[in-house]
Amino acid sequence: MSLTSSPNDKSGLRVVGVFPSDLDVSEENMLRVFTAHAMGKPEAGFLTMTLEGTQLAVSSWYSGIRRGKDQFCVMLFLELDEEARAYEEGLTLASNEIVENIGEPEFTEYLGEMFDKLKRMVELSIEQRLAKVFVDQETRLLMHKLSRGGIPGEELREWLELQTGKHYPDLGLLTLPLLRSGIVDEDWVNAVSDNCVFMVNDLFGARYPPEQALKLAKSGGLTAEQAAEYEKRVTEFFSSYAWTENDTLQLGQLLLDPDIYDVAKVLRRRIVHKSELAGIVEKKAALDTVIRRLESSKIITTMGSTTLKVKRGDDPFVMLLSDIHFESFFPEFLVLRLEERLAQKDIHPDIAKRHLELLAEHYMRMREKIKEKRKRPKDEPEPRLAPGEAPSAEPSEAPPAEPVEETKTEEAEEKPKPKRRRRKKKTTEE
Repeated sequence: MSLTSSPNDKSGLRVVGVFPSDLDVSEENMLRVFTAHAMGKPEAGFLTMTLEGTQLAVSSWYSGIRRGKDQFCVMLFLELDEEARAYEEGLTLASNEIVENIGEPEFTEYLGEMFDKLKRMVELSIEQRLAKVFVDQETRLLMHKLSRGGIPGEELREWLELQTGKHYPDLGLLTLPLLRSGIVDEDWVNAVSDNCVFMVNDLFGARYPPEQALKLAKSGGLTAEQAAEYEKRVTEFFSSYAWTENDTLQLGQLLLDPDIYDVAKVLRRRIVHKSELAGIVEKKAALDTVIRRLESSKIITTMGSTTLKVKRGDDPFVMLLSDIHFESFFPEFLVLRLEERLAQKDIHPDIAKRHLELLAEHYMRMREKIKEKRKRPKDEPEPRLAPGEAPSAEPSEAPPAEPVEETKTEEAEEKPKPKRRRRKKKTTEE
């Protein structure tokens, strides 16, 4: 992994940090990656490329030109047989944090920690994908617009550019996370000669009471005195809790940190001592950081020798104070909204008709999946814990609305293709 900066034309490329220190990539090749981003209309973004004359592929993120600020490029060098596109979500998320930490003590060691995290962020879980949709400004704006009904892709792109003041040459890169999360569907509509985008699932994120952890506390995970104290803390917190968008943004950012996510998954189902989380976050310093972040965010509470007597002295119990939930759900409100817009002639009838068809199809598929899951429940894989941990409790049922299954495509096909209706139309015209 390499972080480079190009403050101005006079100083040129400057390597800010490299991990590992013996990374064998020339500055000339780094400059080639930087130039690939900055060519044309230089904006923040992600790209993949192969370095000719080497055995390396590159996943890279570029900060874009920012008034009064340096430009930065974070480059991840991979073997040719690795899928560079798979790192898009993780590298995009990590890069902003990396740039913010430039100049901090032990920055090279920090780069190493982020490199380890990236390897764990290649495949995001369903709830992490939903959190990412909420955290990203562009996808949040797209969802707001799509909640009014289907819209031609070109019209949606132009609307988003007006909202953000940015240029988006390829809308598919923005709708891709929504497609993968099962939030939207796309289809060609002949009447408007465009590939249209339709919302088929909505998204909600909030804090929920940690019901499973409370049950475990009362059934022997804690003493009766400790369980009562734990329940009191949870009750006091939720008696004054009120949903806000800013709080949900913070929850999404927490869920996208792989260390925090792995710890939270364990705490949903177990009452553990802090030392037992060592198998999740290997470095003690990193575990201490995770605990501090979760405590300050009111996600966990600890109970140790300073408050109640425990067997392990200063090794406190760690428990969820509030649980993070990001769920998709069927947008019933869209049916009425589409009918209203049709009556007001505020939407093309063919777009509204296709949207209603897709909603009906999605609803039936969702119902079938719920039936199948109830018949064959599957346990969610859990991270490895330290030896001597308590057995896992049964997981809670997954949220009813689930994303559609995604299929792997070649890098050149990453943007979803229009459906067959488009090809039939072309054949007729020819």
